[in-house]
Amino acid sequence: MTATPTITPTPTVTNTPTPTLTPTPAPNTGVGNDVPVVLPNGELTFATVTTPGNTTIAPAANPPALPGGFALGNAIFYEIQTTAVYNGMITVCLGYPNGAFAVPSLVRLLHFENGSWIDVTSNAPGANPVCGTVGSLSPFAIVQALPPTATPTTIATSTPTSTITPTVTPPSTATVTPTLTITNTPTATVMPTKTPQPTKTPQPTKTTKPTKTPEPTKTTKPTKTPEPTKTTKPTKTPEPTKTTKPTKTPEPSKTPKPTKTPKPTKTPKP
Repeated sequence: MTATPTITPTPTVTNTPTPTLTPTPAPNTGVGNDVPVVLPNGELTFATVTTPGNTTIAPAANPPALPGGFALGNAIFYEIQTTAVYNGMITVCLGYPNGAFAVPSLVRLLHFENGSWIDVTSNAPGANPVCGTVGSLSPFAIVQALPPTATPTTIATSTPTSTITPTVTPPSTATVTPTLTITNTPTATVMPTKTPQPTKTPQPTKTTKPTKTPEPTKTTKPTKTPEPTKTTKPTKTPEPTKTTKPTKTPEPSKTPKPTKTPKPTKTPKP
């Protein structure tokens, strides 16, 4: 008998795919000083980075409300984050499309700090991108400030006024001419004539004797005249006899102080 051969099956070789390793991208924020990070929406410069990491700029979904003084319709909001460890300040520059704002010179960069928006714009007005320097990263906004309201200015017009220069009229000087009355009484009474009252008369100095008394006529020393008896209303006093050279003229008694009497002028000798 002939033996029947046994057929051994041939194994099938199956190719197993080799997994492909995807390389991890390097961080975009390296270690060093003045480290720049350039992204599609803007550029950042870190003063000092001690640990590398990734920095991103993305549109902000729910930004905080803007304060008054800025236009709300065309504001652009960004959220900037980084995983790098840094020290010091960060310069942030964000660009905007041409024509996005009606007045580019009023475009400002705001940073949300401690619960409020702060204007951190540091470059010249109208620059694109608009830049600012901050100490931390959080929401940013590119906005246009509202133009200032013009306040009308009132110009005061001065009206010239005529100046009246008063004419100073020198006060008139009142001349008081005293009348000398000779009586038998030893009291010499000076009766001034009534003259118009001057505007301002200086008060005379308080003296018991007048400054200047009229000089009597030169006479020789007469004998003492006896004092007349006191009478209420004397009759006409007889005129004294004219003497050529009387020996002595009786001294007049002290004249009572006149009440505000102007100074008499010097009377010419009789």
